[in-house]
Amino acid sequence: MSNILIKLDELYTSHLVYRTIIVCDDTDIYKYILNRSNYEVFILNKFSDEINYDELDIRIFIIKTCDFLQFIRDYNKKKLDICFYNSIIFDSEEDKNIELKKLYQTISMNNTLIF
Repeated sequence: MSNILIKLDELYTSHLVYRTIIVCDDTDIYKYILNRSNYEVFILNKFSDEINYDELDIRIFIIKTCDFLQFIRDYNKKKLDICFYNSIIFDSEEDKNIELKKLYQTISMNNTLIF
């Protein structure tokens, strides 16, 4: 979990990243850690048509592992030309990460940096 700061630093220093989604098991702990390190975050739950994700002035979004794939499926239904994020960090158990990455790649409609 503390590796998240290292992963973010590596990501932001080696790639041009607009917004990142962090997929994890405990969003509250991640929010606390990131806020203490001066990162503003937005916790994603279920996708909402009421929220314009592109207009949020936030670089880091956090979502629970169990909600991630459904959020992406629902977001894809909007058929936007430009996605509001361009990188994803999977930070749950390694076995879950492998499966999530595979599933994400099958439903994703954009080019995404995956860590």
